[in-house]
Amino acid sequence: MQAFGSRRQLWIIGGAILLFLVIVIFLVDINDLIKLFRRINWFDLAVAAIVLLAGYLLITVLLRYLLFNQPDFMPTFYAISVGFMLNLLFVPGVVAMVVTTHWIAKVDIAQASSALLVQKVLYQIMRLSTLALIIILLAGQETGTSVSITSGLILLVLTFVSIILVIRYKERVVTFLATQLSRIRGLDEEQIRSTASKVIAGLETISSTRRLMISLLLSYAAWICFLIFQYLVLDSLPLRLSVIQMWLIAAAVMAVMPPSINIIPILYHVVVILLLTTTQLTNVTVAVVYAILLHLLITINWTVLGNWSLIRNHLRLGQLVEAAKAQIANRRSKSSAREGA
Repeated sequence: MQAFGSRRQLWIIGGAILLFLVIVIFLVDINDLIKLFRRINWFDLAVAAIVLLAGYLLITVLLRYLLFNQPDFMPTFYAISVGFMLNLLFVPGVVAMVVTTHWIAKVDIAQASSALLVQKVLYQIMRLSTLALIIILLAGQETGTSVSITSGLILLVLTFVSIILVIRYKERVVTFLATQLSRIRGLDEEQIRSTASKVIAGLETISSTRRLMISLLLSYAAWICFLIFQYLVLDSLPLRLSVIQMWLIAAAVMAVMPPSINIIPILYHVVVILLLTTTQLTNVTVAVVYAILLHLLITINWTVLGNWSLIRNHLRLGQLVEAAKAQIANRRSKSSAREGA
């Protein structure tokens, strides 16, 4: 079975591995590293794993809702689990989810692509909300709690209103963004406008106020689970940090590397370590241990649930890998046809 990954991806992963080794060998205090691992609170980690699973279950509910509840819950959950696992073989995240949703949940490829595109837009909205939370936590460190809560509520209300306005005026917003992006040299204008059209069509599935609110509530519920997961993993370590500091660290990692995205191994660790150390939220040793624990739990979740889902559906991983290759080849041929025209 041929592995996925372009030369560029392999170079990036190779560079990330080299950087990770340099960090561990030259910047980490090995004795402190061993002490942290020995003193882990395993109960907190177990609870964190359960909360992580709850987040993935809520993502399943969200995807079903975006698909108008056509597939049953379990086939949708199987599809998401295998889709995440496929990414460990460097299958692009969107392609992996489209293929597994089509094969396992029996959803048309066009409909699956549309729903997953909307889900991706909702994830970006959640990231913006996480950034708002980070601002609130930073304000809480500098000022009184009541002041930070008041400013935080105002910021969250403004964020929520902005989201509703963007969805309501999606055609204007997407067209404006597509126009601005098309001016950047090196970007394919035709492909940008094609993607913009798909985004507009996808957002039609949540155009009503009721569907928009339910989609946002499900997204926020899943995101809260993921944030609690990140917090509990940090809390499992014997650190002398305030509650606000721990929430700030968890939120910072969430904004950049949430468990809902497909994560390339090693690259995840390097990004988390650089994020936490350059912002001086933690020292290098704590950042390394935190990154390892987070990614380990996420990977175990994907691997166990993915293999279980394959067994339940009498499928082989190779079948889905070949289907993903065919999907990628189909996309490339369409892109080449547009360029030729």
